[in-house]
Amino acid sequence: MLVTSSLFLASCGTGDDEASASPSSEKPTRKELTILRTNDIDGWDPDGARVVASWVTLPNVLEGLVRVAKDGVTIEPALAESWVFDAAEPSYTFTLRKDVTFSDGTPLTAEDVAFSATQWVKGERLGSMFADIASATAVDPTTVKLTLTRPSTFLLDFLASGIAPVVPKDYAGKSREAFYQDPVGAGPYVVDTYSAGVETVLARNDRYHGEPAPLDKVTYRIVSAPSQQLAQFESGEADIIESLDPTLAGQVPESRRQTVNPASKNLDVIFNYASELGRDAAFREAVSYAINRDQLVEIAYDGLATPVKGIMPPGTIGSVGCDCDAWRHDPEAAKAALTKSGYDGEKLHLVTEVTSGDSPQIELIRADLEAVGIDVEVEELDLQVLLERVAGGDYDIGVGTYSNVSPTAGDVFFYMYVSKFFGSGAPVEPLLEHFNTFAVAADADAKAAAVRGLESWAAEARPIVPLVSTSLVVPVSESVHGLKVRPYSRYYLDELSVG
Repeated sequence: MLVTSSLFLASCGTGDDEASASPSSEKPTRKELTILRTNDIDGWDPDGARVVASWVTLPNVLEGLVRVAKDGVTIEPALAESWVFDAAEPSYTFTLRKDVTFSDGTPLTAEDVAFSATQWVKGERLGSMFADIASATAVDPTTVKLTLTRPSTFLLDFLASGIAPVVPKDYAGKSREAFYQDPVGAGPYVVDTYSAGVETVLARNDRYHGEPAPLDKVTYRIVSAPSQQLAQFESGEADIIESLDPTLAGQVPESRRQTVNPASKNLDVIFNYASELGRDAAFREAVSYAINRDQLVEIAYDGLATPVKGIMPPGTIGSVGCDCDAWRHDPEAAKAALTKSGYDGEKLHLVTEVTSGDSPQIELIRADLEAVGIDVEVEELDLQVLLERVAGGDYDIGVGTYSNVSPTAGDVFFYMYVSKFFGSGAPVEPLLEHFNTFAVAADADAKAAAVRGLESWAAEARPIVPLVSTSLVVPVSESVHGLKVRPYSRYYLDELSVG
């Protein structure tokens, strides 16, 4: 599957000014916030999360044991106030905060956590993220032990990813499906209204265990067209655009946007491995050498991107790149590889997500391919339709973005593995070997060695072709305070205020 990152990192601009996190008591404070996003969430069941919007929205309603701290690296307490990792057993033992309740007033206990952990593992789609959990036991009302199958050193990051919520035991007597139609969680907000594909409205949870959220209401509005997003932002109808195409950044004053480069977001080419051409290593090599990454950075992204050095996004903690020239622009090498391939000149079907009419990246890619003899027709699709097309194998080449959702390189390993390289069907067995090495790596050097092994294999096999790491550009109203977005598309609504 191709996952479009709909969120951002904070690095500069007025929106994340820590000094102005609390509006002056002398000024009237507006208690509502409107955030524009391109794609809707996938629903409230975390196992269905495919787009970044889901991973970010859910924990504001369905809080988990831990979350990512403001530095974007550290894992901090959420429903758990502390934890102990025992590599010898191996296990994690969590101590819960006292007197926590769900939003309906029901006490939250270790029994609820133990039940929730079994549901993370059982997830049909994302359960393998938590496969290292062998069992979950409520030791006492405020203590729960997760016994592991191996001493996983990145499981805690996955627990902070946004799709490991604590829910009432046995779904409060409902079926899983019925529960997630009207979810009850322990986050700082509750679902006020949800209209699929239109908007999500969250209201403050007055029973939240932490400080009351400054905002009474937060509205996520779905607006797919960048021009409409900009118009609503400029008119004051919206306070934040979660992610703006970097090619449009110049239309927003620098003082009203946050930008980070490089980010944990890659633009990649994938291939349909259900076809002979997709499985043709020489053809994939030709595509890789054909595309001018420096030109994409300079023309399409106006410098708000960086050429990739591997399949691991460069903004990822633990990304070491590839010490090779596999991802260079070399038209002659592309033509030579194409001659060795099984490509016979037929027009190929290239699918990608709908972009702004002012975004030239796809046209540049098409022109580069044509220059070496690869003829493509481009079809731009809404994200959900694109995901369906890729899943159904109705394409030859795909272009899309991937973004991390938790602070670990294990995130990239896992998602490429579980999605078979974003739905392309590329072989993942070699990836799994490096993933398993990474999973139990005890220190940064060992983790880097595992990542380097992955990058070396990817540079030779080219299961996908990474192009550039795009910047994350976020228009933010000057009236928004406290915004601190973590790496890997993570921010929390209870930190925001408007005034």
